[in-house]
Amino acid sequence: AVCPECGYEFPPPKRSKHEAEAATANVISAGVTVTTHEVTGVNYSVHVKRDAPEGHPPTMRVEYRLGFNQYVSEWVCFEHQGYARGKAEAWWRARSQESFPKSCEEAVRICLSGGVAEPVSVTVRSSPEEKYPRIKACELGPTPEWLAERVEPDETALPEYEEGFDDDIPF
Repeated sequence: AVCPECGYEFPPPKRSKHEAEAATANVISAGVTVTTHEVTGVNYSVHVKRDAPEGHPPTMRVEYRLGFNQYVSEWVCFEHQGYARGKAEAWWRARSQESFPKSCEEAVRICLSGGVAEPVSVTVRSSPEEKYPRIKACELGPTPEWLAERVEPDETALPEYEEGFDDDIPF
C-alpha cells in the first residue's frame, strides 16, 4: 500500500500462518467428560412421564448398570411420531431382528425375552450444564435370532401372598 499524500510505500503486513489442522481442545464447554463404561446389567421398563397430560405416549426406559449403584438411562419412544419415532426405529434395528413393536409394553416383553442384543459398553457424555448424562454410543453383542415363540412372564410363579404378622425374626 502507498500513502496518497507523501508516496511512502508501506511494507506488506506480516501474516502468521495457522496450523494446517484444527485444534482438539474444548471450545467453550469446560467440564464436559466423555467416558466409556462396561455394562454389567440392563433393565427394560415402561415409563410414563411425571405430570404428563392424558393420552401422552409412554416410553421404554433402558437402564444400564455400570457398576455398584451406578446407572445411566435412555428412553426409547416407540409410540411417538416424527424425530423421536425415527430414533426408536434406528435403536431397534441396531439391536433386534424382530419386527418393530407396536407399543412400549410389547418392546419390553421382547427385550426381557432375549429378543435384543445385549449391551457390552456405553459411551456417556456428562456436562455441568446438563441435568442428566447422555448416552452417545452403545457397543452391542451379537444380534439374537428371531424369537419363534414369545416367552411371556409367568406371574403364577410368584409366591402367593399370605396375610398375617410374623413376630419371629429369622436370625
